Amino acid sequence: SRHYMLVTTTGSIQSNDMWIIDVEDVSHPTVIASLETGDETHTGGLLDVTLVEHHTGNFAYALQDSSTNQLVVVDVSDPRTPVLVHTRSFEMYGVHPSGSNPEGRVITRYGNRLYIGLRTTIGPEFLVFDVEDNPRNPQFVGALPSSFDHSIYDIATNGAYAFLAIKPGNPPSGLPTRELIIIDVRETPRDTGGGFNATNTTNDTEGAMSLYLIGNTLYM
Repeated sequence: SRHYMLVTTTGSIQSNDMWIIDVEDVSHPTVIASLETGDETHTGGLLDVTLVEHHTGNFAYALQDSSTNQLVVVDVSDPRTPVLVHTRSFEMYGVHPSGSNPEGRVITRYGNRLYIGLRTTIGPEFLVFDVEDNPRNPQFVGALPSSFDHSIYDIATNGAYAFLAIKPGNPPSGLPTRELIIIDVRETPRDTGGGFNATNTTNDTEGAMSLYLIGNTLYM
């Protein structure tokens, strides 16, 4: 079996958005396919991507740099011929296209669920989708309420809880503000109230940037 790498790029009038690269020979990576996922103008680009290996095929889920149709589904079962099969707008879940940051910024997966984070915007900034029944058409599980008002910079999860690296809104909506917030994602996403605050001061504006979870140890 070969080793493939999915790469996304931001907008360029001469570039596609998604690239699939054969890295079996690490000295000579080879592009085997690329795909324009936007409106064929090559100006939008993709901001993050994850892959789900499903019994019906392999699917890439990417976040488009757009105020609508943010979630892109690409069938990569045959990596030589990726096929765009679905786009989804977050507007139907309350993310307003005219908000400050309506595009998704970070996407991760655990099992057959997708966890998506946005920067501070009008509407929810954390959304969960399930792809177990139909990987071509993700089913909405739930979102944190729009009053959450935080920018999400990274997500780690063990399937029961999602750990969010966040930066508060402007002005901060929570005083003091946790840089790490823990969300119960077993059903509809719910803020547990748990997390970590680095300074415990008023008008706390520090932000967490990246996370890595292994077992019961989280690196932030």
